[in-house]
Amino acid sequence: MPDDPQPSDEPFGDPIPEVFPPDDPAARFVVAMSMANNDIDRALADLIRSVDEDRPDFTYRVRLLTGHLVEAIDAQRLQPAVRGGPRAPRPRAR
Repeated sequence: MPDDPQPSDEPFGDPIPEVFPPDDPAARFVVAMSMANNDIDRALADLIRSVDEDRPDFTYRVRLLTGHLVEAIDAQRLQPAVRGGPRAPRPRAR
């Protein structure tokens, strides 16, 4: 297609290692949390759909969602290099 701004034989965007260097603990953390967020969102949507459609896979969907949540929590614990990162500002006393 001549009007296509991105030819199909060229990669789209920057490679992930260039944007999130694998040797940077903060970059690894961002990628891990982004993946966890996507997994949790998808599992929750599938769980809700299972309930709405009264499907027999409800228990599996609960287990899958729980597993993704546990993995995300574990990933946070394994990142001590980013644990001391920016925190929400404390409210000022009146």
